[in-house]
Amino acid sequence: MLGTASFYDLLQAGVNLLQGLNALVPGLGAALVFLFGLPLTIWAWLTFYVWFKLHGVSFMQPKRFAIMSICGFADVVMNALPAWIAAVALLILTTRADELLAKVAAGAGVAGTAASVAGKLPGTGAAFKGQMAQAAAAAKRTATDARAAREQLAAQNA
Repeated sequence: MLGTASFYDLLQAGVNLLQGLNALVPGLGAALVFLFGLPLTIWAWLTFYVWFKLHGVSFMQPKRFAIMSICGFADVVMNALPAWIAAVALLILTTRADELLAKVAAGAGVAGTAASVAGKLPGTGAAFKGQMAQAAAAAKRTATDARAAREQLAAQNA
């Protein structure tokens, strides 16, 4: 995705070079940049919308929609060159963080349950049972913290 974002940014840089035509005919370069830049930006936005949608990432969260819309606006109006790279990188990072927190919460929950069960096995010593109880409590705290962090991230994306 970052490679494709780089490609779109390079195309936009090429379109921005048309600004030099303003020296020959005033306003011609700006008109050509708008004429070619706007469809390029729309195409790039739609490309990433579909691509992220195919990977199960919804743009209907306000923060994600804002990131892509601001990027498109910056690309057309301000000719910001690394706009697509920045937007895609931000979306990938926030999505990966959410996925990682979900995995940590699930894994810690499983570890806590396993430690709790292991601490209740008959024939084990008191020291082992105490260590398993501590491990279960630590795993449950980790799971709770990961869930809280994920909810906080989701609230920031909303």
